[in-house]
Amino acid sequence: MIAFSYFLSQYSGIENCYEEAEKFIGSTTEEIEKSQLVKEGNAKVATTEQSFAMYGRVKMDANEKIFNKCFDLKATDVFIDIGHGIGSAVLQAAFTRGCESRGIELMEDRNLFAEHFNGHLRQQQMSEKGKNQSNIDCHQTGEVELREGNLKKKLHKDFIIEANKILVNNANEIFSGRSSEGSDGSLDDYIASLFARTKPGSIMVTLEKITALGRSRSEANDDRRRQNLIENDNASFFEYEKKSIGNCAVTWTDKDIDVWVYTRVGVGRDSVFLCSNKNCPYEHYTSVIQSDDEGDNIALLQDSCIYCYEKRLACKRTSKQPTKLECQEKSQMRHKTVQNTKKRTSLGQIPKREKQKKMPTKLKYQEKTQKRHKTVQNTKKRTSLGQIPKREKQKKMTQNANAKLDDIIRSKNVPQYKTESSFNSDNSKESSGDEFELKENLH
Repeated sequence: MIAFSYFLSQYSGIENCYEEAEKFIGSTTEEIEKSQLVKEGNAKVATTEQSFAMYGRVKMDANEKIFNKCFDLKATDVFIDIGHGIGSAVLQAAFTRGCESRGIELMEDRNLFAEHFNGHLRQQQMSEKGKNQSNIDCHQTGEVELREGNLKKKLHKDFIIEANKILVNNANEIFSGRSSEGSDGSLDDYIASLFARTKPGSIMVTLEKITALGRSRSEANDDRRRQNLIENDNASFFEYEKKSIGNCAVTWTDKDIDVWVYTRVGVGRDSVFLCSNKNCPYEHYTSVIQSDDEGDNIALLQDSCIYCYEKRLACKRTSKQPTKLECQEKSQMRHKTVQNTKKRTSLGQIPKREKQKKMPTKLKYQEKTQKRHKTVQNTKKRTSLGQIPKREKQKKMTQNANAKLDDIIRSKNVPQYKTESSFNSDNSKESSGDEFELKENLH
């Protein structure tokens, strides 16, 4: 095994080469990742089989941890990054470990950037070799093959399953429900099918748990023990463990990141499992988990026993919530704020700031109506207590004065005006034709 210090020197070397390649291209890696060419798949993908192709990169330091702690990556291995983006992990594996390194990417522009980086890194390496011809430790880089394509297609099946060290950045469920359309299964389902076709001893590292794989061999044997069935090495075709690669490991969050490390177990190319139904007449016979491929896409895994049709045991889901992207966190915070506001409003506990926000939304006529209603209520309250305001006192005094004046006029028999209708009713023929006539002059 090559010393870690040697890998560290090669890692420093590829960092320097990347910097030179960035200068040649005219943009840093971060600027390229923010460009519309790379982020295009984040909104929508022009294909009927996949709705989104979210972009996010595992940083170089974290890749080193994966290569050392999870893969134990050597020059004799074949490495592949499924969804390689701009090719950072593929090129890092080839240039620091000297292994054959592959990548498959759905988005054309991302793959083109990866090809550009590969070409410039090769030039930088040749230049360094020319300067250090006397250095006996001069590193030999591995062969690199980058493909643009869909991992579901049978065309790329052998290209993927021939690798024995597989990296899948499926963080935040981007390979499950968020990326698939139709009922033919998610990308995670196809990843599970591909992993089942790899040779025993192969290792796959994912950033989210692949539930389509079902139970591991240890978990399946635990269930067999509970049902008084004999433990068996063919209970399942893989084992897994969870490891941490630390914080600041990826471009979309600074939080701690866990990875799932799957190891293919068993003998032979076929992945098998045993039925967990103790009433199955052939519970000692294994079922091959792969299905025969039909059409252009590879087939998904068998979901039941081929003898009694009992469903395979489902994978135990992790309790950990997926790491949210920055935009998801902001949206979640806004939603939480709205929910809290509604809750406090229903309890009558509206904070001052929210009251101030709420006030401008009222219409002017609503405010005036509320003020009038409040004035009327206050007036009724004060009237009941005998506290009549000055304006209302003046109004009442005026009404009393008018009433007294009416009484005086009636008591002195002040002549009233007689209308035309009153003349007609008296059958009078002495009408002057005017609308009104005064009966007597006021003295």
